[in-house]
Amino acid sequence: MEQSVTAKRRLVLHFDLNNTLLMFDNSKNLGVVDNVARIVCKSAWGRLSCKKENNTKTYSWELAHDQLTFSKPDSANLLANLPACETEDWSLATFMDYIDAAFPALADDKSEADRAERESVRSNLRSKFSQPGGQGSKFKNTSEKLIKNLALPKGAKDELGIQGENGMEAEADEAEHQEAVEEDNDENEDVKRENARKAHDKRMLRELFSDGRYSLIPGFFRTLIYLKK
Repeated sequence: MEQSVTAKRRLVLHFDLNNTLLMFDNSKNLGVVDNVARIVCKSAWGRLSCKKENNTKTYSWELAHDQLTFSKPDSANLLANLPACETEDWSLATFMDYIDAAFPALADDKSEADRAERESVRSNLRSKFSQPGGQGSKFKNTSEKLIKNLALPKGAKDELGIQGENGMEAEADEAEHQEAVEEDNDENEDVKRENARKAHDKRMLRELFSDGRYSLIPGFFRTLIYLKK
């Protein structure tokens, strides 16, 4: 019996390319929504200008291209519509470049409070960029669509017992836990271990996919489920 239980187990290896399936970045302390905002800021191109007065640099940024792209556009289609630049010191750069220039992240030798305050400013600029009134407000629908696409499909949420429109809220795992500790005195130890393993796998999958870390390509979720079985 032990051999048959072991034979059913499968090792599933999942390799992710940055910002493709895995959208939750613990190394940068970015959640899904934060990371989407960062991607939009890194894909929006505009005129970054620098004005120098009394050894002080003041940066400004104006949207110069109406499409999001990681690659620098050959021709910024809104550049000609911008008012004349007050300085010759300007370049075509992303909004994230502007944030890095105007509000660079502080080095580790600075106090924790100062670093946290600076990161709050940077995060606030990223999150408000594509919102109404922001310099990238024209990308609001695109940003919202990206976030919506990261939510689990209804079938996957139902199978994992996940509640919430965005697929990021998991219900209490009491039911799954009960599966792991079934009160059936007639079961032998091998069956109990197999049931506990299935319950553990189900909880693990729910935890993987319920916090919004993964966007799913067609068939990916069910392929993974079948492999685990």
